[in-house]
Amino acid sequence: MTMKQIGELVSESGDRYLPEIYHDETVYEREMDAIFGRCWQFVGHVSQIRERGDYFLSRMGEERVIVTRGNDGDVHVMLNMCRHRGHVLCRTERGNAKRFVCPFHAWTYSADGDLLNAPLAQELAPDMPKGDFGLVQVPRVDVYHGLIFASFDENAPPLIDELGDLAFYLEMFLGRRDVELEMIGGIQKWEVDANWKIGPDGMGGDFYHTPAAHASVFAANPALRDSINGMMNPQSARNIAFDGGHGFNMLFLPEGLPDDYYFPIEPRFLEVPEVRAYFTGIQAEARARLGPRRTSLKITTGTIFPNLSFSPGIFTLRLVLPKGPGRIENWCWVFGYSDMPPVVKAVMHQAYLSVFGPDGCLEADDAEAWTLVTDGTRSRQGRKVPLFAGLGADNRDQDPDLPGYHHHPMSEGVSRAFLRQWRKRMLEAGA
Repeated sequence: MTMKQIGELVSESGDRYLPEIYHDETVYEREMDAIFGRCWQFVGHVSQIRERGDYFLSRMGEERVIVTRGNDGDVHVMLNMCRHRGHVLCRTERGNAKRFVCPFHAWTYSADGDLLNAPLAQELAPDMPKGDFGLVQVPRVDVYHGLIFASFDENAPPLIDELGDLAFYLEMFLGRRDVELEMIGGIQKWEVDANWKIGPDGMGGDFYHTPAAHASVFAANPALRDSINGMMNPQSARNIAFDGGHGFNMLFLPEGLPDDYYFPIEPRFLEVPEVRAYFTGIQAEARARLGPRRTSLKITTGTIFPNLSFSPGIFTLRLVLPKGPGRIENWCWVFGYSDMPPVVKAVMHQAYLSVFGPDGCLEADDAEAWTLVTDGTRSRQGRKVPLFAGLGADNRDQDPDLPGYHHHPMSEGVSRAFLRQWRKRMLEAGA
Protein backbone atom coordinates (compact mmCIF):
# COMPACT_ATOMS: atom_id res chain seq x y z
CA MET A 1 0.00 0.00 0.00
CA THR A 2 1.46 3.35 -1.06
CA MET A 3 1.74 6.47 1.09
CA LYS A 4 -1.00 8.06 -1.00
CA GLN A 5 -3.30 5.12 -0.33
CA ILE A 6 -2.55 5.27 3.40
CA GLY A 7 -3.38 8.98 3.43
CA GLU A 8 -6.67 8.35 1.67
CA LEU A 9 -7.89 5.91 4.33
CA VAL A 10 -8.58 8.75 6.79
CA SER A 11 -9.32 12.37 5.88
CA GLU A 12 -7.01 15.09 7.22
CA SER A 13 -9.75 16.29 9.56
CA GLY A 14 -10.58 12.75 10.73
CA ASP A 15 -14.27 13.18 9.94
CA ARG A 16 -14.31 10.53 7.20
CA TYR A 17 -12.54 7.21 6.94
CA LEU A 18 -12.65 3.93 5.07
CA PRO A 19 -13.34 0.74 7.05
CA GLU A 20 -10.40 -0.79 5.21
CA ILE A 21 -8.43 0.40 8.27
CA TYR A 22 -10.10 -2.41 10.23
CA HIS A 23 -9.39 -5.25 7.82
CA ASP A 24 -6.47 -4.75 5.45
CA GLU A 25 -3.52 -7.01 6.35
CA THR A 26 -1.03 -4.52 4.92
CA VAL A 27 -2.49 -1.76 7.08
CA TYR A 28 -2.31 -4.01 10.14
CA GLU A 29 1.33 -4.91 9.52
CA ARG A 30 2.17 -1.25 9.10
CA GLU A 31 0.41 -0.47 12.40
CA MET A 32 2.66 -2.94 14.18
CA ASP A 33 5.67 -0.83 13.11
CA ALA A 34 4.26 2.69 12.84
CA ILE A 35 2.18 2.64 16.02
CA PHE A 36 3.06 -0.29 18.26
CA GLY A 37 6.70 -0.11 17.22
CA ARG A 38 7.00 3.59 18.07
CA CYS A 39 4.35 4.82 20.53
CA TRP A 40 4.65 4.77 24.29
CA GLN A 41 2.52 1.87 25.53
CA PHE A 42 1.25 0.94 28.97
CA VAL A 43 2.55 -2.44 30.14
CA GLY A 44 1.60 -2.61 33.82
CA HIS A 45 1.77 -1.04 37.27
CA VAL A 46 4.59 -0.78 39.80
CA SER A 47 2.46 -2.49 42.46
CA GLN A 48 2.93 -5.67 40.39
CA ILE A 49 6.71 -5.59 40.95
CA ARG A 50 7.35 -4.26 44.45
CA GLU A 51 10.43 -6.35 45.26
CA ARG A 52 13.65 -7.02 43.37
CA GLY A 53 13.15 -10.10 41.25
CA ASP A 54 9.39 -9.57 40.94
CA TYR A 55 8.15 -9.91 37.37
CA PHE A 56 5.03 -10.23 35.25
CA LEU A 57 4.32 -10.90 31.60
CA SER A 58 2.81 -8.25 29.39
CA ARG A 59 2.43 -7.28 25.74
CA MET A 60 3.29 -4.35 23.47
CA GLY A 61 1.12 -4.83 20.43
CA GLU A 62 1.83 -8.44 19.49
CA GLU A 63 5.25 -8.46 21.21
CA ARG A 64 5.54 -10.58 24.36
CA VAL A 65 7.52 -8.82 27.07
CA ILE A 66 8.71 -9.55 30.61
CA VAL A 67 8.50 -6.64 33.05
CA THR A 68 10.83 -7.00 36.04
CA ARG A 69 12.11 -5.21 39.08
CA GLY A 70 15.75 -5.93 38.41
CA ASN A 71 18.57 -6.66 40.82
CA ASP A 72 19.52 -3.01 40.33
CA GLY A 73 16.08 -1.94 41.57
CA ASP A 74 15.10 -0.49 38.21
CA VAL A 75 12.13 -1.44 36.06
CA HIS A 76 13.14 -3.45 32.99
CA VAL A 77 10.96 -4.36 30.01
CA MET A 78 12.45 -7.12 27.87
CA LEU A 79 11.36 -9.30 24.97
CA ASN A 80 10.17 -12.66 26.26
CA MET A 81 12.47 -14.57 23.91
CA CYS A 82 15.62 -16.58 24.54
CA ARG A 83 18.59 -15.25 22.60
CA HIS A 84 19.75 -18.74 21.64
CA ARG A 85 17.01 -20.17 19.39
CA GLY A 86 14.10 -17.82 20.09
CA HIS A 87 12.14 -20.04 22.49
CA VAL A 88 9.58 -18.29 24.73
CA LEU A 89 11.62 -17.75 27.86
CA CYS A 90 8.97 -17.38 30.57
CA ARG A 91 5.44 -18.80 30.60
CA THR A 92 4.42 -18.08 34.19
CA GLU A 93 2.25 -14.95 34.34
CA ARG A 94 3.92 -13.46 37.42
CA GLY A 95 6.27 -14.30 40.25
CA ASN A 96 9.66 -13.61 41.76
CA ALA A 97 12.83 -15.03 40.24
CA LYS A 98 16.55 -14.44 40.65
CA ARG A 99 17.05 -15.77 37.15
CA PHE A 100 15.15 -16.92 34.06
CA VAL A 101 16.10 -20.31 32.62
CA CYS A 102 15.04 -21.22 29.10
CA PRO A 103 13.40 -24.67 29.11
CA PHE A 104 14.85 -25.50 25.65
CA HIS A 105 18.64 -25.42 26.20
CA ALA A 106 18.89 -23.90 29.72
CA TRP A 107 20.37 -20.56 28.76
CA THR A 108 20.09 -18.55 31.96
CA TYR A 109 19.48 -14.82 32.42
CA SER A 110 19.43 -12.45 35.40
CA ALA A 111 16.35 -10.45 36.40
CA ASP A 112 18.07 -7.52 34.63
CA GLY A 113 18.30 -9.57 31.42
CA ASP A 114 22.03 -10.32 31.41
CA LEU A 115 23.11 -13.71 30.06
CA LEU A 116 24.54 -15.60 33.05
CA ASN A 117 25.13 -19.05 31.62
CA ALA A 118 24.99 -20.92 28.32
CA PRO A 119 25.73 -24.62 28.92
CA LEU A 120 28.91 -25.84 27.20
CA ALA A 121 29.48 -22.43 25.61
CA GLN A 122 32.91 -22.16 27.22
CA GLU A 123 33.91 -25.45 25.61
CA LEU A 124 32.10 -25.24 22.26
CA ALA A 125 32.05 -21.49 21.63
CA PRO A 126 34.80 -19.99 23.83
CA ASP A 127 34.82 -16.74 21.86
CA MET A 128 31.06 -16.12 22.13
CA PRO A 129 30.59 -12.60 23.55
CA LYS A 130 28.10 -13.25 26.35
CA GLY A 131 27.47 -9.53 26.69
CA ASP A 132 25.97 -9.47 23.20
CA PHE A 133 23.35 -12.10 24.00
CA GLY A 134 21.42 -10.71 26.94
CA LEU A 135 17.68 -10.35 26.63
CA VAL A 136 16.55 -7.63 24.26
CA GLN A 137 15.74 -4.57 26.35
CA VAL A 138 12.92 -2.27 25.27
CA PRO A 139 15.00 0.90 25.03
CA ARG A 140 12.62 3.42 26.59
CA VAL A 141 10.89 2.79 29.91
CA ASP A 142 9.21 5.40 32.10
CA VAL A 143 6.89 5.42 35.10
CA TYR A 144 4.09 7.95 35.49
CA HIS A 145 2.21 7.90 38.81
CA GLY A 146 2.91 4.18 39.08
CA LEU A 147 1.92 3.36 35.48
CA ILE A 148 4.74 1.69 33.55
CA PHE A 149 5.10 2.71 29.91
CA ALA A 150 7.62 1.51 27.34
CA SER A 151 8.54 2.29 23.75
CA PHE A 152 10.61 0.45 21.15
CA ASP A 153 11.58 3.81 19.64
CA GLU A 154 14.89 5.00 21.08
CA ASN A 155 14.12 8.49 19.75
CA ALA A 156 10.58 8.72 21.13
CA PRO A 157 9.84 12.05 22.86
CA PRO A 158 9.68 11.89 26.66
CA LEU A 159 6.50 10.26 27.92
CA ILE A 160 5.31 13.44 29.63
CA ASP A 161 5.59 15.27 26.30
CA GLU A 162 3.51 12.60 24.57
CA LEU A 163 0.83 12.89 27.25
CA GLY A 164 0.87 16.66 26.75
CA ASP A 165 -2.05 18.57 28.23
CA LEU A 166 -3.79 15.32 29.11
CA ALA A 167 -1.47 15.07 32.13
CA PHE A 168 -3.27 18.06 33.68
CA TYR A 169 -6.39 15.89 33.92
CA LEU A 170 -4.73 12.55 34.67
CA GLU A 171 -3.68 14.08 37.99
CA MET A 172 -7.36 13.99 38.95
CA PHE A 173 -7.28 10.20 38.69
CA LEU A 174 -3.70 9.31 39.53
CA GLY A 175 -2.47 12.22 41.67
CA ARG A 176 -5.32 12.94 44.06
CA ARG A 177 -3.35 11.69 47.04
CA ASP A 178 0.16 11.19 48.34
CA VAL A 179 -0.76 7.54 48.84
CA GLU A 180 0.03 5.00 46.16
CA LEU A 181 -2.53 3.20 44.08
CA GLU A 182 -2.25 -0.57 43.93
CA MET A 183 -3.93 -3.37 42.04
CA ILE A 184 -7.03 -4.95 43.51
CA GLY A 185 -7.23 -8.59 42.46
CA GLY A 186 -5.66 -9.80 39.22
CA ILE A 187 -5.83 -8.67 35.61
CA GLN A 188 -9.01 -9.76 33.88
CA LYS A 189 -8.37 -10.90 30.30
CA TRP A 190 -10.76 -11.93 27.54
CA GLU A 191 -10.92 -11.91 23.76
CA VAL A 192 -13.37 -10.28 21.35
CA ASP A 193 -13.74 -10.53 17.57
CA ALA A 194 -13.11 -6.87 16.77
CA ASN A 195 -10.45 -4.55 15.38
CA TRP A 196 -8.21 -3.00 18.03
CA LYS A 197 -9.02 0.65 17.14
CA ILE A 198 -12.78 0.43 17.76
CA GLY A 199 -12.59 0.03 21.54
CA PRO A 200 -10.08 2.79 22.37
CA ASP A 201 -11.90 5.12 19.96
CA GLY A 202 -15.22 4.43 21.69
CA MET A 203 -13.85 4.50 25.24
CA GLY A 204 -12.16 7.81 24.46
CA GLY A 205 -15.38 9.75 24.46
CA ASP A 206 -18.16 8.20 22.39
CA PHE A 207 -21.18 9.04 24.53
CA TYR A 208 -23.23 9.30 21.35
CA HIS A 209 -23.77 5.53 21.44
CA THR A 210 -24.99 5.45 25.02
CA PRO A 211 -28.78 6.04 24.71
CA ALA A 212 -29.21 3.46 21.95
CA ALA A 213 -26.60 0.79 22.69
CA HIS A 214 -27.27 0.66 26.44
CA ALA A 215 -31.04 1.32 26.45
CA SER A 216 -31.97 -2.07 27.92
CA VAL A 217 -29.38 -1.77 30.70
CA PHE A 218 -30.62 1.66 31.72
CA ALA A 219 -34.23 0.47 31.72
CA ALA A 220 -33.26 -2.24 34.20
CA ASN A 221 -30.88 -0.09 36.24
CA PRO A 222 -32.23 3.44 36.81
CA ALA A 223 -29.40 4.30 39.23
CA LEU A 224 -26.80 3.66 36.52
CA ARG A 225 -28.93 5.58 34.02
CA ASP A 226 -29.17 8.58 36.34
CA SER A 227 -25.42 8.62 36.97
CA ILE A 228 -24.74 8.77 33.23
CA ASN A 229 -27.56 11.09 32.10
CA GLY A 230 -25.68 14.19 33.17
CA MET A 231 -22.83 13.27 30.84
CA MET A 232 -25.07 13.85 27.83
CA ASN A 233 -26.07 17.39 28.83
CA PRO A 234 -24.04 20.12 27.04
CA GLN A 235 -24.63 22.43 30.01
CA SER A 236 -22.78 20.11 32.35
CA ALA A 237 -20.46 17.93 30.26
CA ARG A 238 -17.92 18.08 27.45
CA ASN A 239 -16.04 15.83 25.08
CA ILE A 240 -12.37 16.95 25.26
CA ALA A 241 -9.75 16.01 22.66
CA PHE A 242 -5.99 16.51 22.43
CA ASP A 243 -3.45 16.74 19.62
CA GLY A 244 -1.82 13.43 20.57
CA GLY A 245 -4.99 11.46 19.82
CA HIS A 246 -6.03 11.27 23.49
CA GLY A 247 -9.40 12.31 24.84
CA PHE A 248 -12.25 11.78 27.29
CA ASN A 249 -15.74 12.77 28.39
CA MET A 250 -15.97 14.95 31.48
CA LEU A 251 -18.67 16.21 33.82
CA PHE A 252 -18.45 19.78 35.16
CA LEU A 253 -19.93 20.26 38.63
CA PRO A 254 -20.65 23.69 40.13
CA GLU A 255 -18.66 24.65 43.18
CA GLY A 256 -20.36 24.75 46.56
CA LEU A 257 -22.11 21.38 46.45
CA PRO A 258 -21.81 18.88 49.32
CA ASP A 259 -18.45 17.08 49.26
CA ASP A 260 -19.89 13.73 48.18
CA TYR A 261 -20.78 15.17 44.76
CA TYR A 262 -17.05 15.53 44.07
CA PHE A 263 -15.91 12.10 45.21
CA PRO A 264 -14.06 10.19 42.44
CA ILE A 265 -16.48 7.27 42.47
CA GLU A 266 -19.91 6.74 41.02
CA PRO A 267 -22.58 7.99 43.52
CA ARG A 268 -24.44 4.68 43.69
CA PHE A 269 -21.51 3.10 45.57
CA LEU A 270 -21.64 5.73 48.31
CA GLU A 271 -24.65 3.89 49.72
CA VAL A 272 -22.11 1.63 51.44
CA PRO A 273 -21.30 3.45 54.73
CA GLU A 274 -17.63 2.44 54.74
CA VAL A 275 -17.15 3.75 51.20
CA ARG A 276 -18.76 7.08 52.05
CA ALA A 277 -16.67 7.39 55.23
CA TYR A 278 -13.43 6.61 53.42
CA PHE A 279 -13.92 9.09 50.56
CA THR A 280 -15.14 11.74 53.02
CA GLY A 281 -11.89 11.31 54.93
CA ILE A 282 -9.62 11.81 51.90
CA GLN A 283 -11.49 14.66 50.18
CA ALA A 284 -9.59 17.47 51.91
CA GLU A 285 -6.28 16.06 50.65
CA ALA A 286 -7.61 15.82 47.10
CA ARG A 287 -8.86 19.39 47.19
CA ALA A 288 -5.51 20.64 48.49
CA ARG A 289 -3.57 18.82 45.76
CA LEU A 290 -5.90 19.54 42.83
CA GLY A 291 -7.45 22.89 43.74
CA PRO A 292 -11.19 23.67 43.66
CA ARG A 293 -11.51 23.73 39.85
CA ARG A 294 -10.12 20.28 39.14
CA THR A 295 -11.82 18.85 42.21
CA SER A 296 -15.16 19.73 40.59
CA LEU A 297 -14.39 17.81 37.36
CA LYS A 298 -15.23 14.13 36.87
CA ILE A 299 -13.94 12.09 33.92
CA THR A 300 -16.19 9.22 32.87
CA THR A 301 -14.08 7.36 30.30
CA GLY A 302 -11.03 8.33 28.26
CA THR A 303 -8.21 6.96 26.11
CA ILE A 304 -4.46 7.50 25.94
CA PHE A 305 -3.44 6.86 22.34
CA PRO A 306 -3.05 4.23 21.07
CA ASN A 307 -4.74 1.59 23.23
CA LEU A 308 -5.03 2.43 26.94
CA SER A 309 -8.44 3.49 28.25
CA PHE A 310 -9.37 4.63 31.74
CA SER A 311 -12.55 4.89 33.83
CA PRO A 312 -11.73 6.90 36.98
CA GLY A 313 -15.22 6.49 38.48
CA ILE A 314 -14.53 2.78 38.89
CA PHE A 315 -10.71 3.10 39.21
CA THR A 316 -10.11 0.99 36.11
CA LEU A 317 -7.58 0.80 33.27
CA ARG A 318 -8.21 -1.16 30.08
CA LEU A 319 -5.54 -2.22 27.58
CA VAL A 320 -6.78 -3.35 24.15
CA LEU A 321 -4.21 -5.63 22.52
CA PRO A 322 -4.33 -6.58 18.83
CA LYS A 323 -4.28 -10.24 17.80
CA GLY A 324 -4.67 -9.69 14.06
CA PRO A 325 -6.93 -7.27 12.18
CA GLY A 326 -10.15 -8.81 13.48
CA ARG A 327 -9.42 -9.93 17.03
CA ILE A 328 -8.43 -8.28 20.30
CA GLU A 329 -7.62 -9.21 23.86
CA ASN A 330 -8.89 -6.88 26.60
CA TRP A 331 -6.83 -6.60 29.79
CA CYS A 332 -8.40 -4.75 32.74
CA TRP A 333 -6.82 -3.56 35.99
CA VAL A 334 -8.77 -2.33 39.03
CA PHE A 335 -7.03 -0.05 41.53
CA GLY A 336 -7.49 1.22 45.03
CA TYR A 337 -5.40 3.17 47.50
CA SER A 338 -3.06 1.17 49.70
CA ASP A 339 -4.80 2.45 52.86
CA MET A 340 -8.32 1.46 51.76
CA PRO A 341 -10.12 -0.84 54.20
CA PRO A 342 -10.84 -4.29 52.74
CA VAL A 343 -14.57 -3.60 52.44
CA VAL A 344 -13.88 -0.47 50.35
CA LYS A 345 -11.50 -2.39 48.08
CA ALA A 346 -14.16 -5.06 47.65
CA VAL A 347 -16.73 -2.45 46.62
CA MET A 348 -14.25 -0.90 44.15
CA HIS A 349 -13.67 -4.28 42.59
CA GLN A 350 -17.39 -4.99 42.40
CA ALA A 351 -17.97 -1.53 40.90
CA TYR A 352 -15.83 -2.59 37.95
CA LEU A 353 -17.26 -6.10 37.66
CA SER A 354 -20.84 -4.85 37.63
CA VAL A 355 -20.23 -2.61 34.61
CA PHE A 356 -17.26 -3.87 32.60
CA GLY A 357 -15.40 -7.15 32.24
CA PRO A 358 -16.89 -10.24 30.53
CA ASP A 359 -19.97 -10.21 32.81
CA GLY A 360 -20.42 -6.43 33.09
CA CYS A 361 -23.82 -5.00 32.20
CA LEU A 362 -22.33 -2.45 29.74
CA GLU A 363 -19.56 -4.70 28.45
CA ALA A 364 -21.88 -7.07 26.62
CA ASP A 365 -23.42 -4.19 24.69
CA ASP A 366 -20.04 -2.68 23.81
CA ALA A 367 -18.45 -5.99 22.80
CA GLU A 368 -21.42 -6.76 20.55
CA ALA A 369 -21.16 -3.31 18.93
CA TRP A 370 -17.41 -3.61 18.34
CA THR A 371 -17.89 -7.07 16.84
CA LEU A 372 -20.74 -5.98 14.59
CA VAL A 373 -18.81 -2.96 13.33
CA THR A 374 -15.99 -5.32 12.42
CA ASP A 375 -18.38 -7.81 10.80
CA GLY A 376 -20.51 -5.17 9.11
CA THR A 377 -17.53 -3.66 7.30
CA ARG A 378 -15.70 -6.88 6.49
CA SER A 379 -17.11 -7.53 3.00
CA ARG A 380 -15.24 -6.55 -0.15
CA GLN A 381 -17.74 -3.79 -0.95
CA GLY A 382 -18.25 -2.73 2.66
CA ARG A 383 -14.58 -1.90 3.09
CA LYS A 384 -14.83 0.72 0.34
CA VAL A 385 -17.74 2.67 1.87
CA PRO A 386 -16.68 5.98 3.51
CA LEU A 387 -17.82 6.28 7.13
CA PHE A 388 -18.63 9.47 9.03
CA ALA A 389 -17.15 10.78 12.30
CA GLY A 390 -18.05 14.43 11.83
CA LEU A 391 -20.64 15.10 14.54
CA GLY A 392 -19.79 18.35 16.28
CA ALA A 393 -16.97 19.25 13.89
CA ASP A 394 -18.10 22.89 13.82
CA ASN A 395 -18.56 23.07 17.58
CA ARG A 396 -15.08 23.30 19.10
CA ASP A 397 -14.08 25.65 21.92
CA GLN A 398 -11.15 26.20 24.21
CA ASP A 399 -11.02 27.23 27.85
CA PRO A 400 -8.01 29.24 29.06
CA ASP A 401 -8.07 27.39 32.37
CA LEU A 402 -8.78 23.90 31.05
CA PRO A 403 -6.55 22.68 28.20
CA GLY A 404 -7.73 20.64 25.23
CA TYR A 405 -10.34 21.09 22.52
CA HIS A 406 -13.81 21.22 24.07
CA HIS A 407 -16.81 19.78 22.22
CA HIS A 408 -20.48 19.02 22.82
CA PRO A 409 -20.59 15.84 24.99
CA MET A 410 -22.27 13.87 22.18
CA SER A 411 -19.72 15.11 19.65
CA GLU A 412 -17.21 12.88 17.89
CA GLY A 413 -14.34 15.24 18.61
CA VAL A 414 -12.25 12.63 20.42
CA SER A 415 -12.84 10.11 17.63
CA ARG A 416 -11.55 12.61 15.08
CA ALA A 417 -8.47 13.31 17.20
CA PHE A 418 -7.83 9.57 17.48
CA LEU A 419 -8.19 9.06 13.70
CA ARG A 420 -5.99 12.07 12.89
CA GLN A 421 -3.24 10.75 15.15
CA TRP A 422 -3.55 7.30 13.57
CA ARG A 423 -3.17 8.87 10.12
CA LYS A 424 -0.21 11.00 11.23
CA ARG A 425 1.63 8.04 12.73
CA MET A 426 1.01 5.84 9.71
CA LEU A 427 2.27 8.49 7.30
CA GLU A 428 5.30 9.46 9.40
CA ALA A 429 6.49 5.86 9.46
CA GLY A 430 6.92 5.93 5.69
CA ALA A 431 8.58 9.33 5.53
